Amino acid sequence: MEPTKDSNYIQQHLANERTYLAWIRTALAIIGTVHYERKRTQINEQTFKPAVHLVWLISGLMVVMVILFFLYFYLY
Repeated sequence: MEPTKDSNYIQQHLANERTYLAWIRTALAIIGTVHYERKRTQINEQTFKPAVHLVWLISGLMVVMVILFFLYFYLY
């Protein structure tokens, strides 16, 4: 069976979906690891306070990344 124009589109779409899911999986793994480490070490508020702005910055960037991927893959 010869590849058609539709099969090329389908292959591209599936590749994009795998990439999107890989990014989501990576983001969830990072979030889970940070959550686990925070619970495991029982960091108190005095120790954690200097890094709170970095946590919010990284979390915000991850949310923006997920929104951009969602917009890219579902609107185009």
